[in-house]
Amino acid sequence: MAEESFVAVGIDITNDISQIAFFTEDMDEPQMLGDNKLFSKDDFGVKSAIGEYDTVKLFSIFAEKAVRFALSQIGREKIDVVTFSMPDTGRECVESIRKHFVECGLGSIKLAFITHAESSVYYVLNQKKELRVNDVAFFDFSKEKLVYRKLHMARPDRRAIIEVSEKDYTSCCDYIRKSDELFKVLVTELFDRQQISTVYLIGEGFENTEWARESLNYICNRRRVFKGMNLYALGACYKSMDGYDKYAYDVYSILCKGRCIYETCVEVVFKEERNEAILLSAGELWYDAGSSIEGILYNTDKINIVVRTVMGDVIKSEEISISDFPYRQERMTRVKIDAFLQSENEVQITVSDLGFGDFAVNSGLQVVTNIQY
Repeated sequence: MAEESFVAVGIDITNDISQIAFFTEDMDEPQMLGDNKLFSKDDFGVKSAIGEYDTVKLFSIFAEKAVRFALSQIGREKIDVVTFSMPDTGRECVESIRKHFVECGLGSIKLAFITHAESSVYYVLNQKKELRVNDVAFFDFSKEKLVYRKLHMARPDRRAIIEVSEKDYTSCCDYIRKSDELFKVLVTELFDRQQISTVYLIGEGFENTEWARESLNYICNRRRVFKGMNLYALGACYKSMDGYDKYAYDVYSILCKGRCIYETCVEVVFKEERNEAILLSAGELWYDAGSSIEGILYNTDKINIVVRTVMGDVIKSEEISISDFPYRQERMTRVKIDAFLQSENEVQITVSDLGFGDFAVNSGLQVVTNIQY
């Protein structure tokens, strides 16, 4: 192990509960705080800290209190990295937590935000390789939801692509909770003609499995099966350890909820050859994804945007007309193209006329186009 001081924390946090995992340089693997305890807002005195019920503010203070509690329990003066694992990584919530941590004196901590789907990836990558020879399945069954995820790994080239697909069965979880037969039907349908090495059963729905005997018999047939509550916190902690010692994930392209699934490109001509410049790369965290490029127009009044999978398949192709820009001689109009994700499934493209220095005045015109995946 490396000898420098290092403290990483992973926190699974929802609106009401939290679990905390931590790692220091003298440990071999992350550990859970409080013997896997589920911490609530009441445990951290969060509700009394706010007069009105502001969901985002409440969530930010909950996050702060969880980090301060971890700091007090670990017995170190500082934490280097904290990763929050959430059901969803909304931009408003992420920005609120970042701002709040600066205001409350915790701005020196590096913060990361990932979804439960991504936590699953980091957890699996740090288990024995034989557990992911084929696909890996996850059933997240809490009091309010039932979500199924499947992790698939491919290597089209030297870089591994990890894709996590997700299906939400929350609308029927109350029925399934009461019926072993219905759950077995669902599992059989999901596993049909699928090669699955390992299954993880997560959440309170699996604390007592007497209700699902037949279903679990089917799931356990020729598969490794694990159940527990701490997968997301441990996965988040592994993410916090990225770049420390043997922990490195830059060799993977991770495609899951919370990240860009596709590449967004603009068609360009470079050295007389048509090509594509990548505006948004697959695998970027969606709430931080954005880029700008500049170029000179030649023999066109259109900008062509192409959305592709990492395997190269075209998902969508869209022309953006800039015919309203001032007419100028060829190669006398410089444009700026900004790409910004509005949500996980919608990219905003802004094309701005920059003119051409002293030869052509910037008109200030822009064309804004939203493209949904």
